[in-house]
Amino acid sequence: MIGNKYSEHLQIYTDGSKNPENGNTACAFVVPELNHTEMYKLDTNLTVFTSELIAIEKALKWNLTQNITNQTAILTDSLSSIQAINSGKSKTRPDKIHAIKTLILKPKRGRIQTYKLRMGAISYRNSGQLTSRQGSIRRSHARLNR
Repeated sequence: MIGNKYSEHLQIYTDGSKNPENGNTACAFVVPELNHTEMYKLDTNLTVFTSELIAIEKALKWNLTQNITNQTAILTDSLSSIQAINSGKSKTRPDKIHAIKTLILKPKRGRIQTYKLRMGAISYRNSGQLTSRQGSIRRSHARLNR
């Protein structure tokens, strides 16, 4: 399981979604170890890709404000986001890719924080420990997307 692979890391799970009926978008991130969740209603008619990137960006910003000394693993179900961040290229959202890359390289308390960006969907969805957290994100997205 991906969560076990990064057991020495602070694990932050991110998600973005879009309601196809009304175009509303939302994103969230969860830090199970700290029992911390943040959810955001976003502008209407953003793409799912953009909402996924915003979730990652918000998770990174939050992490930089915390007194956390261990490495961080950002776990997402968005392969396209990981590919765009790793390549540094996006035709649709170069601004978000640049912002995320800048956050990844930003020193935290005098040193560079090490981040791992990984696909976490399968392990995340199959982990009984985290399933309720993901359900919480999905339910919150449903509320935000109304």
